[in-house]
Amino acid sequence: MKIQKIVSGVLSVSMLAGMGTMSAFAADDTQKAGISVRVQDKTTGEYEAVVFNDELGMPYQDENDRTMTPLRTIANAMDLEVAWNEEAKTATFTRGNESVVFTIDSNKYQHVVTEEGKDPVTEELTMDTAAVQKDNRTYAPVRFLAETMDYDVAWDEASLTVTLAAKGETVVTGYENARPLLLQGAMDIEMQDMVKALTDAETVDIDNYHFVRGMLNGYPVVVSRTEQGISNAAVTTALAMQHFDPIAVINQGTSGGHDPELHTFDIVLGETSVPASATKSVASAEGAGVDYKAIEPAGVYAYDKDQKTFVKKFEYKADKTLLETAQSVADTYTKGKVVTGVISSADSWNNQIDRMLYLNELWGSSTEEMETNAVAQICQTYDVSFLGIRILSNTGIYGEDFNPESGPACQEYVLTVAKTYIDNVLKKQDVQKADAAVVVDYKSDKRPILLQGAMDIEMQDMVKALTDTTEYTIGQWYYVAGQLDGYPVVVSRTEQGLANAGASTALAMEYFTPVAVINQGTSGGHDPELHTFDIVLGETTVPSAAWMTEASAKGAGVDYKAMTMNGVYAYDKNQKTFVKEVKYPGDETLLNCAQAVAETYNKGKVVKGVISSSDEWNNQIDRMLFLHELNGSSCEEMESNSVAQVCKTYDVPYLGIRILSNTGIYGEDFNPETGSACQEYVLNVAKNYIQTVLNK
Repeated sequence: MKIQKIVSGVLSVSMLAGMGTMSAFAADDTQKAGISVRVQDKTTGEYEAVVFNDELGMPYQDENDRTMTPLRTIANAMDLEVAWNEEAKTATFTRGNESVVFTIDSNKYQHVVTEEGKDPVTEELTMDTAAVQKDNRTYAPVRFLAETMDYDVAWDEASLTVTLAAKGETVVTGYENARPLLLQGAMDIEMQDMVKALTDAETVDIDNYHFVRGMLNGYPVVVSRTEQGISNAAVTTALAMQHFDPIAVINQGTSGGHDPELHTFDIVLGETSVPASATKSVASAEGAGVDYKAIEPAGVYAYDKDQKTFVKKFEYKADKTLLETAQSVADTYTKGKVVTGVISSADSWNNQIDRMLYLNELWGSSTEEMETNAVAQICQTYDVSFLGIRILSNTGIYGEDFNPESGPACQEYVLTVAKTYIDNVLKKQDVQKADAAVVVDYKSDKRPILLQGAMDIEMQDMVKALTDTTEYTIGQWYYVAGQLDGYPVVVSRTEQGLANAGASTALAMEYFTPVAVINQGTSGGHDPELHTFDIVLGETTVPSAAWMTEASAKGAGVDYKAMTMNGVYAYDKNQKTFVKEVKYPGDETLLNCAQAVAETYNKGKVVKGVISSSDEWNNQIDRMLFLHELNGSSCEEMESNSVAQVCKTYDVPYLGIRILSNTGIYGEDFNPETGSACQEYVLNVAKNYIQTVLNK
């Protein structure tokens, strides 16, 4: 975990020119660069944005690579008196008994304190560049004025924002160590404005996932860039739970419309959220085609504190108090309607209007996006209050294209909700102090292999094979650490589905730092050449529900073949950003080790192939065959690609291994013995990897 306090002396305005996009920052490029400056009022605690223009002066880069700022403009926002002495060529900035004096063409400046009845006390200070006069305005790096007048200078690189926060003048609320409110957005345009609203901000990067924590209305808030998609949303939420212990979560951002009553800029308060791709199709024979209406909700699993186990649910309810708070400020929003509705989540992108309308008809979905329900699922597992808020950024029903201004509009509304919730709820209850980041007492002289199964029948035999075992529960996910052939191994019960697989894998990365990961278990067949008990070594995995459909008008019906695979996002260490990929390759060394022991398996064939993952359960044979044709999928299940995605982000070798437990193509029903058969084979793979790779 990397933490970067955004403080003066580390990143200040005078240093901006050397940072990323600011390297070419010149006087006429200020607006293009997108830099903004906020100054806190010492009386009210509120922040005011500083406006730069040709009349007031524009920052520019000097020959020493320092960003020179028109000081009068900043001083006005700081409520300082300004005086100019033409003869001495000095600019004096005063508040009360304190003054700061800059002399043109000098790198020296003075801090003067005058107490009643005493001579002024002058401290001479040094800058790393000289003050200058330009167009009858005094320019110098702002941090020298701000810090001398008792402000903290903070720089947020994500939003290119400089914040001058008043030291010691704001009211101490007693909430500084309270459990924070977590605000989420998947992309920069869905979280930058929330970051700008924070004071005392610091960035916290947990590996490659980005968080900013600070204060809002005197209460701690964490803003999270979840990255796009089901798995990333689940991962970042679980990490936030472990590291920040939030008291409540608001997931917000852009979305596409399902409800014909809604248009772009309308906001949906998610009374419920649903996993739109977690469906079970009604069985149909080969040649019968695919009926997009022949589905029923299947749901996804989250921990239920009353039943003390993971329970499958289709609808995840919003927290009543959060929802009522959001409803109470609906009148403040003027860019569209604010309605209560159903937010549906999937990694897919629907452009066929009849399908949008059917999903609206089937479960009342108001809008679709890629994160909300995964966050709701994780919040239920941790028993943390949750609300989804989504703005319509586009609607295919009316041909309204994506409008990027919807992102800031939603954040503005959500900030109003958050402030109201802070003032009316969180500050009116006893302070709940945040727990420290979770520490798992796992020690090993070697990084372990991580072996995964979603259910007990997919992991119990691997646990039995370990010696010197220790059990761990992180969040509500279960792990057993031990030894296999004298080498450390951790066995994980990921629980079922993409969100659980992503979250449990990321937590394993954080607390066990595995050297390699093998995800294994049961699956249904797509390849007509395969039968129950055949094993697929995942040369690649694909997210089979992450697709984009071709546009079709209302009344045109739904063509299940009119789609392309859309992919999901993982961090790429070479590009240093999250990159969308359709296929995630298995690690070549792990794959070779798996192939090397294929002859030890005698219950069926062992083949290389493509493992496809989604939260859905396909029973329409023509759709299975189409997915096999489209992406070469050998089988389908609910976890592998999510694990591959997280492993790519952490840069850890990965291999998926799946046994066919059933195949609808041949009417072969689920056989529970396949779970043990696959584990037996995977243990042989792990032992071979230990002997031939790790112990060498």
